[in-house]
Amino acid sequence: MNLSQEYHALVNRSGPVLSDEEIRDLGRDYQIILLKGFLGDLLPERFDSYFCDQMRWMRDHGIHYWRLEPDSGYGTQKLSQNNVDAIENAVRALHQQRSDKRIILVSHSKGGIDALETLLRRNELIGRQVAGWIALQAPFWGTPVANWATDNRVFNPLVERLLGGLFRGDRKVAASMTIEARTEYMN
Repeated sequence: MNLSQEYHALVNRSGPVLSDEEIRDLGRDYQIILLKGFLGDLLPERFDSYFCDQMRWMRDHGIHYWRLEPDSGYGTQKLSQNNVDAIENAVRALHQQRSDKRIILVSHSKGGIDALETLLRRNELIGRQVAGWIALQAPFWGTPVANWATDNRVFNPLVERLLGGLFRGDRKVAASMTIEARTEYMN
């Protein structure tokens, strides 16, 4: 069921979330980096629709943004440690282009795990270059779906093929998102 029209009607009725002055300040002082979640890699031909509404709004309001593409070295089918360099490189490149603007990271799902890992490992980015971070639906404490994908013996051969083929990932990425693995990490 697609509820996009209802969503847009509701948003349009609610009025602006930010004042004109706040939008102007956002465009003047900040750049946005968008970090996709798992489905961004699952359906690369649909990647253009990932963050589509947010990008349209930012474009309409003159706010500079950059969505990390797979060719940047960033990919949610990789373990978080492999994405730290790609995110750091994006932050440094954007900051070098416009050192007068600080960066806000906006992450969805596994992108939040990658953002957290980057900010923990490269904490020198916080403050001077990265001013803030918005995490949407980040499974910081794991997800039952990862548990199901790694523990289900009946579907294990199918899951292995999906993870290695269609999802272009591997069992290690799914295992890193289980409730047990994330709980241990968060503790």
